[in-house]
Amino acid sequence: KMMRKHRMFKIYRRLIILFIIGFFASGTGVAKAEDGAGLNNQLLRKLRVYQEAAAVGKGKALENLIKVAQKRKYFFLKESSRNPRNFLLHSLPEQITKQLPAAVQDLIEKRLEVKGVLHILIGDNFATATSRRFDVLESMDAKALHKKYNLHYAEGPPSLLSGSVVIARGIALQKELVLASGDKPYLETVSAAASPAVGEQKTIVMMVNFLNDTSQPVSAEQIRTALFTDPKSTNLYYQDNSYGLTSFTGDVVGWYTIPYNNDGNCDTYGTTWANAADAAASNAGVNLSNYNRKVYFLRSPNCPWAGYATLGGSPSRCWIFGYNDARLYAHELGHNLGLHHASTIKCGAKAIDSYGNCTITEYGDIYDTMGSWNLYHYNSAHKAMATYVPFSQIQSVTADGSYEVYPLEPNSSNIKALKIRKPNTSQYYYVSYRQPIGFDSTLPTGITRGGSIHIDYGSAKTLFIDTTPATSGFSDAALSDGAGFEDTINGITITQASHSTNSAIFSVKFGPVVCTKNAPVLSVSPLSQTGSAGQTLNYAVSVKNNDTSVCANTTFDLSSILPSSWTATFSPAYLTLSPGASASATWQVNSASAQADGSYNITAKATDSADSNHAGSTQATYVVFTDTIAPAVSITSPADGAKVKGSVKINISASDNYAVSKVELYIDSLLSKTFTALPYSYNWNTRKVTSGSHTITAKAYDAAGNFNSASIAVYK
Repeated sequence: KMMRKHRMFKIYRRLIILFIIGFFASGTGVAKAEDGAGLNNQLLRKLRVYQEAAAVGKGKALENLIKVAQKRKYFFLKESSRNPRNFLLHSLPEQITKQLPAAVQDLIEKRLEVKGVLHILIGDNFATATSRRFDVLESMDAKALHKKYNLHYAEGPPSLLSGSVVIARGIALQKELVLASGDKPYLETVSAAASPAVGEQKTIVMMVNFLNDTSQPVSAEQIRTALFTDPKSTNLYYQDNSYGLTSFTGDVVGWYTIPYNNDGNCDTYGTTWANAADAAASNAGVNLSNYNRKVYFLRSPNCPWAGYATLGGSPSRCWIFGYNDARLYAHELGHNLGLHHASTIKCGAKAIDSYGNCTITEYGDIYDTMGSWNLYHYNSAHKAMATYVPFSQIQSVTADGSYEVYPLEPNSSNIKALKIRKPNTSQYYYVSYRQPIGFDSTLPTGITRGGSIHIDYGSAKTLFIDTTPATSGFSDAALSDGAGFEDTINGITITQASHSTNSAIFSVKFGPVVCTKNAPVLSVSPLSQTGSAGQTLNYAVSVKNNDTSVCANTTFDLSSILPSSWTATFSPAYLTLSPGASASATWQVNSASAQADGSYNITAKATDSADSNHAGSTQATYVVFTDTIAPAVSITSPADGAKVKGSVKINISASDNYAVSKVELYIDSLLSKTFTALPYSYNWNTRKVTSGSHTITAKAYDAAGNFNSASIAVYK
């Protein structure tokens, strides 16, 4: 019994030790086997074995390398959408990927530049209050015409509409293309598409079913009624909402059975089922070129969306998954007209605060059809984006004063909104006055009693502000007489003086803007590099001062968080920046001389020299893969044993698994020329040398100091 207890004690102790090691390792940057760095490390180990394997073992080494590359590929494909920044952070540098054998190349990411047409789709799941944006780039390049890439952005997507022509620069793995951001230089706009929201919208609805599901849950007349003719139809809603500027007319066709089943995954990007429906309609004699809005009515039990739609597009497309409801048509067709969602923002006890202290609810604005599906008018910011309200009816406010705003719903030439710049974000407040008129007739009194305040959030999205944050919900979100809204950060106060059925009067005052210190934003280029153990690599670190405009200049000290025994320096060591300004420094990182091959996270940090809490940081990757392979070198002319006279051109060929750093040319043991770039060519004047045998030697070096040489003998 004592021996059994002793053995059990040893087992428990070992388990505890392993737990403690694992716990502390998880917090020290040690790579997990199944994360990006861990899978990179596995790949590097297998690559090393493959490179050093004898011919008899090369096949097995390649087999093991392929297995790891496949496992890594599946992880990175998922990572491209769930965490694009990590995808970029752990993408292997080209110096390593080009060393991989041909059988592995299709399993590994590659740097890519693609010119193509951008298609943007918005998926709407109202039941779970979740939305997802899908960006698809259709290549215009001759070698890959019409090939489609799913775009993912480590930072914000572009403010563009479907049909825009762009040049995307990023890292691709199969059909996934990951970009650092939706802005230059990673996404360059060649031509921006427009999607006019005014005029007659000629619409075709195609009713679609499937090989395994040929049900016809609604009739063409039921869809036609909901979309075009009912007093509460989408068409009449838009006529009321747009002051008669927009109407929807068209036809309902089908049912068409397309050659697919609907019991698998949803056709996420829509094109397969939609293209099949287009083909079926065309075969039935429908001229689709007569319509600029295409709607697909279909059922798909495994699809999470109530509907999804292209953001803009001409022709645009939207998919309705079984809901014959004018409200859903209105929402999805609103995306087709170029608008994003009407969201809400809640900032605790404050009506507005720094966005980091607030919560944004995607479909929160239930008083705009672009929020949770309904048939309420667009808010004033959305009406301005759709050009339903001209700029002449939106009063820009830049000075203290009293301003009168008229109801948003009637078709009049009066002022329908105030527009006030929100300088800390370069966005705008819109103040409007809504009344229970037309499709807005059921608005609650907590909305019609006064000013509704929205933020133009960019990318055709709006945020509705609750001016009474102490109460729950947004049914009383509007101002009331004597009540005010205050943005203390930007010194903006909006107070409602009075209201009537005819108009509402607001007092706007501008006070001192408060200095708000925000964490600086850092970026590193390149995100990932490789070098041998002990090698110094240079990164460019950019720092942006993110403080509000009235703050004083800040001096940010630059520092590093590195693995043990590594060193780094910045040049310069600090940056003094005014609010909104950016500057860069060179970050020289030196790995430990005995560091094992592997992928290592390194962190650059910028800290306010006067306030250590005012700081920001970002990560990059240093991939240690010590180069042990010498360059290949040969003398291509003259030939070995050749007879020479006069001026003789000596040509050298050199290549390396990384890069050739220099090539030296020796004639009879004397250094004649050092080359640091192509071509490796030298004119040798043999008139100045004695007759007889002469030795020509070429030495090629790489950055790790590996070298190889080749020699020939010639005769004069």
